[in-house]
Amino acid sequence: MVIGLKHGQTQSDDKAAKEKTYGFVKAFADLFAKQHGSIECRELLACDINTPHGLKVANEQNLFKTICPKYVESAVKLLEKLL
Repeated sequence: MVIGLKHGQTQSDDKAAKEKTYGFVKAFADLFAKQHGSIECRELLACDINTPHGLKVANEQNLFKTICPKYVESAVKLLEKLL
């Protein structure tokens, strides 16, 4: 969302802005994956929170308060460098 707000297209036919935004998104995803091994929550948390069982595991292990904030902080720092 941050990348889109900063670099996203303001007109639907602005293909240059769209390409630029995609480039920033790819760079961000690549950097995050390099640092953490993935950009997918189920891999980062080692459970699939889209399933009842995975959500239960995440809640029981308190992952939303112990693990997720670290990834959010990391994402913010990467965005600050990238943008």
